[in-house]
Amino acid sequence: NQNLWQSQDAGNTWRALSPFANTGDVDVARTNGNNVVIAVNRQVFISTNALAPTVGPPSGVIFTNITRNLPNKNVTRVIFDPNDPNTIYAVLGGFNSPGNVGHVFRTSIGASTWTDISPVSLGEDLNIPFTAIALDGSETPSAIYVGTYLGVLRSVDGGSLWSVLDDIHFPRVPVWDLVLRNGILRAGTYVRGAFDFVKPTGPAIAVDLEHNLAFDAGKGAQYLTLEIFNVGVQDLVISSVRR
Repeated sequence: NQNLWQSQDAGNTWRALSPFANTGDVDVARTNGNNVVIAVNRQVFISTNALAPTVGPPSGVIFTNITRNLPNKNVTRVIFDPNDPNTIYAVLGGFNSPGNVGHVFRTSIGASTWTDISPVSLGEDLNIPFTAIALDGSETPSAIYVGTYLGVLRSVDGGSLWSVLDDIHFPRVPVWDLVLRNGILRAGTYVRGAFDFVKPTGPAIAVDLEHNLAFDAGKGAQYLTLEIFNVGVQDLVISSVRR
């Protein structure tokens, strides 16, 4: 809860890169070891020369505050895009308040602001704490997985659209961490243990309910859309649909 340390020889020797006000979540860009980002409480700091031979100015390792326009919430995780060492994602805890909205954000090292790509429900930001994030770099854009207090969400289009990941089998509990490796997404939860999300071997159904099919009786007849997706690898046969 005082310094960020670095070893370049498998732990034989260490050096303190920079002091911070508390512990933080750290990530290193896969394709550029100089790029290191750390989230500390409600702030985000980045270094683009973490492998410099000396620490501190004028020519050593320097961390810059890139909190910018992020809402005033605890930044629970930060992570680089696995295919782009200049792109950073952040997820935030806490709940929304007036002028303090959003839970999933993206920025680049050279940008001046963060872009809000938060999932929405009923036209508003999904107002629950977000606690984890993982990115799949096997395709472009990278698939984004985020852990929340109620499960795991996924976006495959850069954050424009989101879907619940296996709401049928996965419990609605807080997800403290997500790790994606060799095509398997592993989620560590509060109370309910650890779960693996694996690619289906047959058909698999996923649904998207417009406004959760909440028809408003006070406005007369309405039509809401039920979208059904086959996220498996074989044909999905639907014999009936009931509410």
